[in-house]
Amino acid sequence: MKRVKYIVSAAALTILLSACGGSPTESADLNAVLDRTLTALESYQVHLSENNVTEVSDQEMPTLLENLHDSYNAEPKFYGAPIGVALKEDASFDGFKDSNSNNIKDSGESTIFTVEIDSENQRLIATDETGTSTFRGAATGFLAGALIGHLLSRQMGAGIKPGAFNNRKVSSPASYSSARAASRSGGSSSRK
Repeated sequence: MKRVKYIVSAAALTILLSACGGSPTESADLNAVLDRTLTALESYQVHLSENNVTEVSDQEMPTLLENLHDSYNAEPKFYGAPIGVALKEDASFDGFKDSNSNNIKDSGESTIFTVEIDSENQRLIATDETGTSTFRGAATGFLAGALIGHLLSRQMGAGIKPGAFNNRKVSSPASYSSARAASRSGGSSSRK
């Protein structure tokens, strides 16, 4: 009789997990990631402009990463664990699960999302750990600032040319939101 109760309990737990999104693994809301990234980048460009910084170097990057870190971890939270931020050589940003909240990607701290700059299409692209991508169009003039100029120089230095993102499969923000809502509610839509 006890064995039957355990089997029934395990089945109930499996059904509960399926109803809550199909998996106990959490993923970041990419629309929130992009909104906060765009806000942090624009705010930082204003800061540079107000301080008459016309040429950005790698020395300014730690302050930018701190701004992104603060933005990703601001209330209301969009992810259940602290998020750290790392700038990669190709000027993309990794958001990672920062278990010890030191904003340094330590061994065992996995990437949650990556944000890339698509200069040709004037947009930011966010991709989560499952490979799902969506984008946010940048404001007019967004790619003209000193900060973005530096990031694009890093990107070109890493061999990424304008147009490199043109063939990437990226969901529109609206279809990404619909698919995310359907997967959370246990609907028939599946994320790709």
